[in-house]
Amino acid sequence: MASSTPAAGHEAMLARELEDYRPRRTQRYVAVNVLLLYWEDDDIGCAGEITVMGDMFRQSFNYAIWPYKIPSQDPEMSLNLKVVEFVSSFGQEDSLIIVYYGGHGGPRVATKSPCTWAAKIVGGPSLDWSAIQPQLTVLAPCDVVIFLDCCFAGQAARGRTNRYVELLAATDKDQMTPTGQNKWPSFTKVLTAEMKAMLGRDGVISLPAIHSRMVEETAGLQRQPFYVCLSGRDGSAGSIKLSRFGAPSPARPPASLGSVCLRLSLMDSLDMAASAALVKWLTRDSPSSVQDISLVDQALSDAQDARNLYNYLLPPGDRSEASGSAAWLPILSEQGRRETEGLLSKLRRAFSNPDGFYPASTSGIRGLISDVKQATANLMSFVTDSVGDLNDTTLDQLEHRSAANPTMDDLKSRIAMRLTLVNDKPASKTVRVNFSSQPEKQQRLRVGRVNGNPVMVEYVYYDEDEEKKTGNLGRQVSRISALHAEPKTPAFRSFHGMGVVREDLCGPRFGFVYSLPDHLSTASGPRRFALLSDLMAQVRTVPLEARIAAGRALCDAVLHLHSIGWYHKNLKSDNIIIFAGESEGWDFADPYLIGFDCSRPSDAETGNTVDFSTKDNIYRHPDRWGRSARFDKRHDLYALGILLLELGCWRTLPNMDAKRKGFEDVRDPSKLHDFLLKAAAEKLPHAAGTKYSQAILACLAKTHPEVDEGWQWQKLVREKVLGCLVDVSVSA
Repeated sequence: MASSTPAAGHEAMLARELEDYRPRRTQRYVAVNVLLLYWEDDDIGCAGEITVMGDMFRQSFNYAIWPYKIPSQDPEMSLNLKVVEFVSSFGQEDSLIIVYYGGHGGPRVATKSPCTWAAKIVGGPSLDWSAIQPQLTVLAPCDVVIFLDCCFAGQAARGRTNRYVELLAATDKDQMTPTGQNKWPSFTKVLTAEMKAMLGRDGVISLPAIHSRMVEETAGLQRQPFYVCLSGRDGSAGSIKLSRFGAPSPARPPASLGSVCLRLSLMDSLDMAASAALVKWLTRDSPSSVQDISLVDQALSDAQDARNLYNYLLPPGDRSEASGSAAWLPILSEQGRRETEGLLSKLRRAFSNPDGFYPASTSGIRGLISDVKQATANLMSFVTDSVGDLNDTTLDQLEHRSAANPTMDDLKSRIAMRLTLVNDKPASKTVRVNFSSQPEKQQRLRVGRVNGNPVMVEYVYYDEDEEKKTGNLGRQVSRISALHAEPKTPAFRSFHGMGVVREDLCGPRFGFVYSLPDHLSTASGPRRFALLSDLMAQVRTVPLEARIAAGRALCDAVLHLHSIGWYHKNLKSDNIIIFAGESEGWDFADPYLIGFDCSRPSDAETGNTVDFSTKDNIYRHPDRWGRSARFDKRHDLYALGILLLELGCWRTLPNMDAKRKGFEDVRDPSKLHDFLLKAAAEKLPHAAGTKYSQAILACLAKTHPEVDEGWQWQKLVREKVLGCLVDVSVSA
C-alpha cells in the first residue's frame, strides 16, 4: 500500500502502527480483561469452575483475570459499582471486556425484572442483572463478550449497541440448565474444553464457531446453548475474535491467498488528525477477512535512506556522491568496509524491484517487504553498533544527515548520547523534589514528586572531604545525569533523567531524579516495585518464559549501552528494578537498570580505587578482583552471564554457595569462575534449556575472539548471546 505524497514522519508512524498491530490482527485489541462473577455464599459451589475458567483465560489466552465474589449484603448495588469501576478502568476503545457469570438465574419474579441472579435456589440474596447489563451493552466504549452459565440465561439477550457485544449463554430464556454435579456436564465445563481445543487447533476463536460446536450432540450438553450478537450488525461479517494475547496467532492459512495492491491518493496533507483516522481504518476498522496490510513504499523508502547513509560511510571511490570527498576522513577500517559491502550487496538484491511492480501473490509481497526490512535493519545495526568508534567530526556529520529523517531517530539518539559522553564538561540540572516521607540513612531509592508528577530518586553516597579534594564524583554524577536526560529508546532499559539533588541530612549524598514512563505511574504514584535480588528471595516460582524475557531485555540493553561506548560496570541483580504488572504478579519482561554510579564512558580513565570486598568481587570478572585494571566490554559481558545464571536458577549468586557462606571464603577468582562454568554447563540445560546455557557460557568464556572494532564485538554478542536467548524464548 502506498500514498501519493504523505509527510515522511506520518508515513513512518503509519508503518510502526501497522507493524505493532500485525501480531494481533485476528484479535484486534490492545488489552483484554476478564471479570469472573460468582456468589460468595452459593449452594452449588461455583468457585471450582471459576478457578478453571480463570486458569484457561490466564494460561491459554494470556488475558488478565479479575474474580469477584458477589456479596450477600446489598448485592445489586455492590455489583453495579464493580461493573462501573471495571468498565472505567478497562473499557477503553480498542479494548475487550469479557464478563462471565456462574450461579443461579431465574425468570421474572414479583420484585425483579426478567433477568434475576440468585445465590441459592430458594431464598438467599438476589439481584436484577438487567439493571446492570446496560453498563456493558450501552455505555461501555469497548467491545464486550458475556458468558452466562445459569438457568434462563437468554433473558439477558436485550439491548442494541453500535459496538460488538456478543452473548453466549447456557440456555435460552425459558430453560433450566444442569449444574454439572450429576449426569450432565455443565455449560462451563464444555465451554472451557471446546475453547481450549479450538485455540490449539485454529489459533483463533469466534463465539459463533464455539456455539456451533457446542450444539452438536457429541458435546454432551443437556440443553442447547444460546448465542446472540447484540451489536445489531451481521455477526458473521465481523464477530469478535479471541486468540492468545501478545503473540501472533498460529492459525492455519486459508486454502488460497489473494492480494490487492491498493494505492491511496489523499485529498489533503497527512497531518496528525488524518494519520490517526487512517491508522484506525487500517487496523481496528479493517474487515476481519483482511489478513495483512503492509506499507510497501515505506519499506523501500527506509531502505533507500539506509543505502544513502552508507554511501557516506564508504571511501570516496565507492561513493555515489562525488561532492565532499576531499573532506572525507577514514571512517571504516578494511574489515568494516568489507562488512559494509556485504550488507549493501544483500540490500541491493532485496531492493532490486522494478518501479511500479509488486509481486502478484500475498506471499510474494510479504517476502519482498520482509527481505527489504531485514536487509535495512542489518545495515542500520552496523551503523548504530559503530557509533562508539566514530570520531566527533563523523558523528556531527551523521547527525546532520539524519536530522530530517524520522526513520533515523534511533541513530540520532545514539549519536547525541555519544557526544554527551565525550563532553569534557557535561552539565547537570539541580531539581527540587517534594517528598511525603522522611529521609532515611543509607536508603537507596525514594519516591517523591516534581511539579505534581511522581518521580524516583536513586542515591549515591560519598566522602565529603575526599570529594572536596578531587571533585571526581561530582563530575561523574553530572556526566551520568546528562546521559539519562538524553532522549533514548526503551531498549536502553534506563529511566529518563530530570537532574540531580544534593542532600546532607542523612550524610552527604547525590540523588539521580528519574521521571517514570506513563505505564509505570498511577495517580497516587509509581507502581509497586522491587529489586530483582529481593524478588529472588521473596517470590518462590517464576515461569521460565518470564525469566527468559528479563534476560533478553537486559542483554539487549547492554548491547545498546555498548554501542555508544558506555559501560555499566556494576551489572547485577541488586541494580535491576522490576515493577508490578497491570494485573497480578511482576512484569519481568520490563526490567530497568539502575546503579550507574560507577559507570563511565569507554575512553575515560579507570579510578585507582581497589575493592577487596568478596561480596562485590564475586560479580566481577576475575581480572578485576582487587585490581584497578582498565574496564572493557568483556567485564560487563561477564557480569551479564552471572545475571543470566541467577535468572535461570532463580537465586542470587551468594545463595548458590553450598557452604552457605556466600563465597566469602573464596580468595582465588578462578575457582569461582570454574564453579560458574560448571553450573551453566551442567545445571542450566535441564532448568532452562541448552540455548539458555549456551548464552551464559558465551558470556563467561575464558577467552573471546580477537575483535578490533565495536561493531565486531556487538555482532559477536548479538549472535552468541542474544540470539540464543531469542531462540530459547521461541521454543519456550
